Amino acid sequence: MLAILVALAASGGCAPSAKHETAALAAAVDRFRGANDASKADLAAATSAVACTDADVCAAKDACVAAMGPTARALVLKDDVARQLDDIEHGKLARDSPEAERLGAKLDDAEKLLAEGREKWSACERSLAELRIKYGV
Repeated sequence: MLAILVALAASGGCAPSAKHETAALAAAVDRFRGANDASKADLAAATSAVACTDADVCAAKDACVAAMGPTARALVLKDDVARQLDDIEHGKLARDSPEAERLGAKLDDAEKLLAEGREKWSACERSLAELRIKYGV
C-alpha cells in the first residue's frame, strides 16, 4: 500500500492515460501546425479522432479542433481559388463565368474562416500548454 502511494506521489498523481492522451493530442496539433496547407484538412480530422477520456484533455482537444476546422476549410477555399485563377489564366475558365464571378466571395469566406481559426487558436494553445505542464509532456 505504501509503495502505491509513493508511486502516485512520484508521478504527480496523474493518470497514465491522461499523460498519453496529452502527448497524442500535442503531437497531432504539432503535425497540423507543421503540415503543408493541402494536408491540414486531413490532419484536423485526425486530431478530432484522437482518443480522450480525461475531461481536461477532451476540453483541450475540442478547443484545438474548433480552431483547426475553420483554418482547414479556409485553406481548401484558398487552393480552390488559386486553381480557378490558374484556369482563367490558361483559358480553361472564362473570366465572366459564374465560377469566376464567385471567386471574390470565396476569398472573403476564406478570410473570415482564417480569422475565426486564429481567434480560436489561443484557447487551444492555452489548454495544451496547461496540460503539457501538468503532465510533463
